[in-house]
Amino acid sequence: MKKTIIITLTILLITVSFSSIFEDTFKKALNYSWNGEYEKAEEIFKDLMETYRTVDVVIAYSNMLAWQEKYQQALSVLYQFEEENNDIKANKAKIYFWMGNFSKSYELYDELLNSGYEIEQNFKDFYNWYQEVIKPYGSYNGVIQEVEKLIDNGDEEKAEYLLEQLSKYFVNDKKISIKMAEVYAEKGDYPSAIGFLEAIEPKDCEVYIKMFEINYEAKNFDDAYQNYSDIQETCVNKVEFTTEELNFISWYEDFMKDYENYTAAILEANEFARNEEYKKAEEIYQNLLKYYTTEELIIGYSNVLIWQEKYQLAIIFLNSRKTTSNNIKAQLGKAYEASGNYEKAYYTYSELKESNYELTEEQKEFIRLYEKYYLD
Repeated sequence: MKKTIIITLTILLITVSFSSIFEDTFKKALNYSWNGEYEKAEEIFKDLMETYRTVDVVIAYSNMLAWQEKYQQALSVLYQFEEENNDIKANKAKIYFWMGNFSKSYELYDELLNSGYEIEQNFKDFYNWYQEVIKPYGSYNGVIQEVEKLIDNGDEEKAEYLLEQLSKYFVNDKKISIKMAEVYAEKGDYPSAIGFLEAIEPKDCEVYIKMFEINYEAKNFDDAYQNYSDIQETCVNKVEFTTEELNFISWYEDFMKDYENYTAAILEANEFARNEEYKKAEEIYQNLLKYYTTEELIIGYSNVLIWQEKYQLAIIFLNSRKTTSNNIKAQLGKAYEASGNYEKAYYTYSELKESNYELTEEQKEFIRLYEKYYLD
């Protein structure tokens, strides 16, 4: 009897001793993992896996590998666990989530929730998001295809909503950023459209092509030509441009070779105009007007025409502008006034006054004199 008790106590002591060693060693591996000392942690985990392949060890070891983005190794560790265990399944789901395999992660969380297993709140949020955003369209690509249809049908609001929902989990996704750029370009918000593309890193051929298309459409021609240069440096295969785009590229390379950009060109034209070298100024303005339609350019060119007493040309030019800018209207009033067509000048200035446009003192005086001496 005494011998049996001694043997039993010895076994218990050995078990307690092993348990204590295991706990201390496991804690050491955990501390190494949390401190980023992964080589030391991995050495211990491999050792523990030989003898103590418990759920806690398997999960901790797989997490340590996943933190290093060794996702396949992490999953391999989990799949080696022989018994069906929901904690192990939950960790698989988590690692699939971390690696961006959202469909597999959702599938596992769906099984867990249907079995009554309680998952963490942030993964519940992910599960609900997947059900609302991805499930109705079958997959991520299905959502993108739906977005393309919505853009084609002019429903930018719904397209934008879907893309924003996608971006909650597909962070910095190139395809989403490109589609967001298309949505904002359709709405005419070109700065936001380009902003989405600028945020993509690294940029590749596809991104530079889209930037060229949007900058060209937005008449940001300096930026469009820079994008064209980026395309030449980045794209391996030949990129097809429209005849209109090729004409622009040819014009830019021919005319802008003497200038750094639009700003440098118009500054020189303005300087020629101030020095009354009107022909030189007019040549630059006319070249720029082939593509640019800024107020500064329109007003600068019309001033040069007025100063050369080409009043009718100035009036025809200003009336041909599609813009309804008040500054351009004021310039048209100036051209009418200079040409002696006081009636049209008066009504142009009066419209501006009624819209609370800030007229110059000379324009206000013109209205006063016209009303006093020319109105019946």
